[in-house]
Amino acid sequence: MANKPGSHKRDLRDDGRDRRRRAASLSRSRTGDQCPFRSVCPAIRTGCRRARAGCPPGIGYAALHAPRPPAAFPAGRGATLDEDSIETMTDAAAPAREKRMARDYFFPTPVYYTDLAQAQDLNARLVADIRAWRERDPGGTFRSNVPQLGGWHSATDMHLRVEFTDLTREIFELIHGVFRDQGYDDAYEPVCDSMWANVNPRGAFNRHHTHPHALWSGVYYVRTPDECGLLCLTDPRPQAHVITPYFDPGRRSAHTWAEVYYQPVAGRLIAFPGWLVHSTHPNLASAGRGTGGAGEAGAKSATGEEENGPALERISVSFNFRQRRKGVAPTDAPAGEVVRKDLSAK
Repeated sequence: MANKPGSHKRDLRDDGRDRRRRAASLSRSRTGDQCPFRSVCPAIRTGCRRARAGCPPGIGYAALHAPRPPAAFPAGRGATLDEDSIETMTDAAAPAREKRMARDYFFPTPVYYTDLAQAQDLNARLVADIRAWRERDPGGTFRSNVPQLGGWHSATDMHLRVEFTDLTREIFELIHGVFRDQGYDDAYEPVCDSMWANVNPRGAFNRHHTHPHALWSGVYYVRTPDECGLLCLTDPRPQAHVITPYFDPGRRSAHTWAEVYYQPVAGRLIAFPGWLVHSTHPNLASAGRGTGGAGEAGAKSATGEEENGPALERISVSFNFRQRRKGVAPTDAPAGEVVRKDLSAK
């Protein structure tokens, strides 16, 4: 009996084996027009999953069949994923047997940090210079700080001020290392277009925010009393927060964290992408605890001394960097931009 018009749809839906045969036939095609990955492959050559040399990394055959170190697979088994093992992982009706799979990580959020060797002397000078700056401009600037709680944010021209040149040089050293590690084009160099000081007394904090137009941002800690507030970095992928899975705390990996916290340490310099959402916890430093900075004694509430004085302030410096093509004459550079060679004249 002949099939009625449209009955082939029912046949394809009901016969799983026919579906797999059609898919296998398509995957063996040698033409780009029939490649099942043609919609996502940016550089199809032969366009075939089986044409190993024709697929760029992460696409088509290369994505499903990329070799892995033998140690990652059970002893005596191959080090590549073949179609049988892929079917085993995806087809519940397949015979029970040892399964193999590979794992890749994409879209990372890199964070770099270093501890400055001469931080103690540098920080002592920074504390004095930043506090003198605040005395001259007590209003400061309103950004992520909370002025109602005493949080102070300086103007953003700190990198242009001579008294802060030593710190600016240290920050440039780290950012140049970041650029090398990221593999950026050598025709471009880091340029700093904004840098500022933050002073947060007890109770003050910085709200969640990003740094628009910045490729890399970061923070340097000058004074860090005990319990002065963690740096919080938040997973920037909004889709990742749609559903929260249940994890075994003993086996959970760092790449599944929704937030990461860094303990402020005087002399520590941290760099992260400018698009990364970040904030600081409230400064909960209290009288009598360590001051973590320029050697000031902590306030002693038991004797009636000031409980929210300078000894409890968290002082830090933030900055923004982006790329600029090398060779731009200082007279042609936008106002407020500094590259590393500009610091040699200071």
